[in-house]
Parts: sequence; C-alpha cells; structure tokens
Amino acid sequence: MILPIGTFSLDPSASLSPPLAAPADQEELVQSFLADDRFLIVSPNAYNGLGVGTTQLYNKPVVYNRKRHGDFELNGRPFEFRRRRPFPRRLAKSSCS
Repeated sequence: MILPIGTFSLDPSASLSPPLAAPADQEELVQSFLADDRFLIVSPNAYNGLGVGTTQLYNKPVVYNRKRHGDFELNGRPFEFRRRRPFPRRLAKSSCS
C-alpha cells in the first residue's frame, strides 16, 4: 500500500526559514499504517549486532505486528510485515547461554 500524500512531521528545532516538513521516521509511518502501537520493527542487520545474524545485508525492515502480513511500501520505503503473537517490545540479546 502506498500512502498517496505521505506522512510528514515538522522538526521544531530546525533552523530553516521558512520551516520545511521532513519525512516521518519509520516508527511514525508504521504506527499510522497499522493504527496501533503494538509492533516491533527489526532490521535483519540488527541480528548481526546480537551475534546471531548472517553476513548478508538487507534494506527492508521486518515489522512484527498483530494486524497485517505481507510486503508493503510506505512513503516510498519497503517494509515486510509479519503477523505474530506474541512478540517482544524490544529486540534484546537473550540472557540464556
């Protein structure tokens, strides 16, 4: 689904005159698309930082949520939505060894 107009936010600390609208961050895009704040956005590259990833690089974040499943484009950015229940609120390294 492509958002026809786009979602934009205004950075009040920007020193531009007149102020320009900046593209919304990915969390704002996903939250407005899902109309819900229960989701987890994970870049497959983040798994490398946890020591459990692959050496491949990806440019499409995965969004774990409770409503949508499939590949969507929001404001020109690709996202892969996966419907899962339950999922953590944050990605963290497991304390199990």
